[in-house]
Amino acid sequence: MQFNKLSDRNDVGELFENFFVMERLKYLSNNSIYRNLYFWRTYDGQEIDLIEECDGKITAIEIKYSPMAKVKNIKSFTSTYTDKIELFNSANYLDYIL
Repeated sequence: MQFNKLSDRNDVGELFENFFVMERLKYLSNNSIYRNLYFWRTYDGQEIDLIEECDGKITAIEIKYSPMAKVKNIKSFTSTYTDKIELFNSANYLDYIL
């Protein structure tokens, strides 16, 4: 186990993604909001971090630690399911989990 400062860790992105998903699950549960949650990944490694489905509406979410990160347009996903992928990062995540 690593207990180093975030700035000294090489897995900060994975930690933030896990934190975000767990806090979102708590928010949905505590507020009795029911959504189907998924993860999407292709055989060649393209992925969407979190997908929420409710009443046929799909919300695709990319989670990045860095506020400077950009969303990759994954045409195989956007052409089939939804054309918008929302990006949450360490600067704007509170809007989605509170």
